[in-house]
Amino acid sequence: MNWIVLEDFEKNESSQYLLDSNKSAHVKNILGKKMGDSIKIILPSLSRGYSTILSFREDRILIDKPTFSERFHNLETTEYSDKMNLLSKVRLILPLPRPQTGKKILHLIGCFGVNQVVFLLPKSHNKQFLTSPSYKTNGIWNEIKTGMEQSGSFLIPKVQIVHLNLREYLEGSTVDCKIALDPSMKDSLYDLETFDVISQQDDIGIEVYFGSESGNSREDIDLLSKLCKCYSLGDTILRSEYAIANVLGILKSKGG
Repeated sequence: MNWIVLEDFEKNESSQYLLDSNKSAHVKNILGKKMGDSIKIILPSLSRGYSTILSFREDRILIDKPTFSERFHNLETTEYSDKMNLLSKVRLILPLPRPQTGKKILHLIGCFGVNQVVFLLPKSHNKQFLTSPSYKTNGIWNEIKTGMEQSGSFLIPKVQIVHLNLREYLEGSTVDCKIALDPSMKDSLYDLETFDVISQQDDIGIEVYFGSESGNSREDIDLLSKLCKCYSLGDTILRSEYAIANVLGILKSKGG
């Protein structure tokens, strides 16, 4: 936890924050902060900056009204000239993974600050996954928040679980820049120099499609080849979370 994510329930009438007991213990015991010290804070979806420790109250810490070093751009009025904004226009599409894998993916999207992840769940598949706390509102937020605390990203990614298969989703997508990944493809994503980010009026500029860990079927590959720009990450079959981390790192290095 390099950054402290501030939440509405911690805010008082003076715009100061009384951190919950877990955050307070981390600030005191792990970060070793004392009264008067500065800590790095995040206001989700808005900004990041700094605050000063005002007092210690039993198992809680009171911090001053934050000062901000950076604010999130108004997506409707600000041009996408800042490098952080490519990832804020990325949507990831993949089959709903096992809950333990899903937790790692949610952590990653919070860390990198992508716009959205969509988990595909055809009606006949893996319905038992939905009973996991990892896919409930609190579970999703806790994993995303952990990623934000790690990296300092203040964008809250949207998470959707849709009861569609790959074909149904692709046929309904209106995003122009679609990227699909499969080891059988000749072109490498590493070699791509630029990404075409669509107009600043669109929330999403790029959709990236990931197959299941068992690999894409021949039918899926044929479909993706028709509707997407297809690339390879090499001939190694990666776990879902490793593939996503790899792709997000590439996007970030090339303008994200």
